[in-house]
Amino acid sequence: KILNAKATIDIFDFKGNKITTIVTNEADVNIGEKRIVTAPWTPEVGNGAYKAVATLLYGGPSTKDEKTFNIGSLAIEVLAISVDKFKLGGIAKFSIVLENKWNDKVTNILGVVSIKDENEEVITEYRTAPVDIEAYGRQVMEAYWDTDKVLPGKYLMDIMLDYLSKSSEHRFEIGVTEDEIRTLTTGKVISADSGDKNPLTSLVGILVIFNVVLIGVIIFVYLKIIKKKH
Repeated sequence: KILNAKATIDIFDFKGNKITTIVTNEADVNIGEKRIVTAPWTPEVGNGAYKAVATLLYGGPSTKDEKTFNIGSLAIEVLAISVDKFKLGGIAKFSIVLENKWNDKVTNILGVVSIKDENEEVITEYRTAPVDIEAYGRQVMEAYWDTDKVLPGKYLMDIMLDYLSKSSEHRFEIGVTEDEIRTLTTGKVISADSGDKNPLTSLVGILVIFNVVLIGVIIFVYLKIIKKKH
């Protein structure tokens, strides 16, 4: 019989920096019996990949196991769009500010920028050069539009982003005058494919899934102990 078994769980970010240590409840384990111990944790960290290292303490040699997990889902957001020194009939240069919401660098982000009329007909399409964004960082992506034969008015601007086998599409409404292009509405995500069939979309989801991860870690470690004793 094992008395007062418990585990300490160290949480690390993807760079190996320890974020916190949490401790489970204690449990007595009879021979051949399985028990579950858990440690609640409210994450106060950004979206990203993390690692939990569990050390099981039960009066004998300590045993460790680890498991990686994600909080939230990887996403690149479009924060703002601006156009400087514009004259209708010339080339408009768009500066598109992107933000990385993940705790690791995201490389080779590609964009396809489409300008459409109010009937959703594509007027022009531009493929951007790839950009890289550091963890939680921002970067400017550039796009161009030849406004020859373009009339003043309202247009739709769709920005499709592709990165790490994921994609998302963001829409802005823009207004074009003789000497200015400006956004009329805040951008919104109109479609997204995160590549994750079960994203963590709330704190409740984070806690539930993380507890499931911890339960799996502890059970796995306990089974290792049982095998060693037999």
